[in-house]
Amino acid sequence: MASRPHLDFHGNTLKNREVAGFALREILHPPGVFIPKHSHEPAFVTFILNGASTETFVELVLSSSVSF
Repeated sequence: MASRPHLDFHGNTLKNREVAGFALREILHPPGVFIPKHSHEPAFVTFILNGASTETFVELVLSSSVSF
């Protein structure tokens, strides 16, 4: 398997693991954090473990939160 390029992430990376070609990272962001407009080549999927998130993609706004 080819090694993945190094990627810098906003927030504090708590865990980092590669499984079946997928890079999995648990990243902690402080409440109210704002991540400036950016882009990246590989696709990303987000799972929210605690709290909420709002992301804006051009004209699309996605709001997510944890509910059990």
